[in-house]
Order: sequence, then C-alpha cells, then structure tokens
Amino acid sequence: MTIPPIPTDLDKTILTDATNRLNSLSIHMMLRVSQATHGDEITPARQSLLSVIVFGGPVNVSELARAENVSVPAVTRMLDALEADGLAHREPSEDDRRAVNVLPTEAGLHVMEAARARKVQRIADELSQEELEVVLKAAELLEESEARTQSKTL
Repeated sequence: MTIPPIPTDLDKTILTDATNRLNSLSIHMMLRVSQATHGDEITPARQSLLSVIVFGGPVNVSELARAENVSVPAVTRMLDALEADGLAHREPSEDDRRAVNVLPTEAGLHVMEAARARKVQRIADELSQEELEVVLKAAELLEESEARTQSKTL
C-alpha cells in the first residue's frame, strides 16, 4: 500500500507525516476489515447506520442522516429495511410529538456485537503481542487527544 503524499498546503513535519499516515492507514484497514466481515445478513450501508443506532444511543432520523452524511429520504429507506429485518424500530419521541427516535432491537444489538467482534478479532489476529501493545498505547494517546478536543468544544 502506498501512502499518499502530505497535502500540498501543509508543511512536512513529523506531525503532518504521522497524521497523514494514520489517516490513510486507518481508512484502508477499516475498509479491508469491513469487507472481510460483512455477512449476508446486512449490507455495509445498513450496518453503518445500525452501528450509529446501536453505539450512539437513541437518535432521530435527521441525526442519522447527518451522522451518515446522506439525505433523510435515504435514511428512511434504510430504516424501513432495518425494521423489516427486525434490527431496529422507531418510537415516538417523548420530547417532541412530531419526532421519532430510532432504537435497535435485540437482534440489531446482536448483529452489531457479532460484526464488531469479528472486526476486532481480525485485527488482533494480524498483529503480534508487541505490535498490539504499541497499538494500544497509540489508541490511548488518541483517546486523550480526543478528550482534550471534546472538552474545548463544550
């Protein structure tokens, strides 16, 4: 795999080199792992939407559309399919009678947990113990960075 060059409007520093590599590698790795772990039970687009529902808590259709960067009608069609498959359901919002919240069903929770377990195992199987320790330390540093960023935006 070739890492694309640092964008021309950025100076080449250790920071831009590291973040450029991390960006490219994470995209390629997640796409590869996702392609290898999608079962016949759900399409990648529906799995992505279900992931937001399962791991993001109760959300409304507009929030789902923003999270997935698609239109509300596109989300509505995918939700119709998820409901037909018994993976999610809509219920009226307690706060706004015009809105509905989308929640996972037990089957939806099971599908996402199984998919996540396959992805995690696939990544773990490809790395040595030493490599996993380095990845864990990097993940901890990124979590700390994200927490700092989140606290600044509040």
